[in-house]
Amino acid sequence: PFAKGVELLDPFGGRADLEKKTVRETDSAVFSDDPGRLLRGVRLAGQLGFSLDPDTQTDIKRCASMISQVSPERLRNELCLILSFPGAKDSLHILDALDLLGRLIPELASCKGVSQPKEHYWDVFGHSLETVGQVEKVLRITRDGSPAVDRHIPWDTSLDDYFAQEVAGGHNRSLVLKLAGLLHDVGKLGVSNSVTTVTAFALRLSDGANFNTITNNFLSPALVQIDASAGTNNVVTGN
Repeated sequence: PFAKGVELLDPFGGRADLEKKTVRETDSAVFSDDPGRLLRGVRLAGQLGFSLDPDTQTDIKRCASMISQVSPERLRNELCLILSFPGAKDSLHILDALDLLGRLIPELASCKGVSQPKEHYWDVFGHSLETVGQVEKVLRITRDGSPAVDRHIPWDTSLDDYFAQEVAGGHNRSLVLKLAGLLHDVGKLGVSNSVTTVTAFALRLSDGANFNTITNNFLSPALVQIDASAGTNNVVTGN
């Protein structure tokens, strides 16, 4: 409620969007004006627990190729923010549906359709995104309502403080672990005996998942500082 005589000026219908918990573009040209907003829309939806307006999704997908115009530092910042919020797995699926994830991380796109041994349910791509969700469960960021899962994951309250510690560039250990989970299998395609079926994982630093190479390709140079401070390279290449 507003004070008597006070009128809300809402030319874009923002109040209705807030009530519906919807992120909506104010104009179809907003993404061409600043392609960085392509990621920001997904990030805001994840951060606020909102959904993306269908027309906004259509325009984001139509403009997805413009993401190449955005500086690596801005891409790094938006991607890290998306990963930092609870429910990051769902946000990654949205990025993929909007044709953005593969443009950010081409190595992940190459994992689509690459099957794994019978112990795995998903292909390498699906497994990589699901790993982010499982990391959140291990870190108690999200819960699936299953006490049996919690009983098999040792935890101590001191770990809350540990994973909240900043390691580089304002990013904490929790974010770095989710990033490592996302990238931990990107080298499988390069070392498998088959293009379509991963049968052997003789993963070596010389021909496997070199995290420095990956970050240099899609988020260079800014994200490498996280690798240097947190040892993410060891997590990825040693998997």
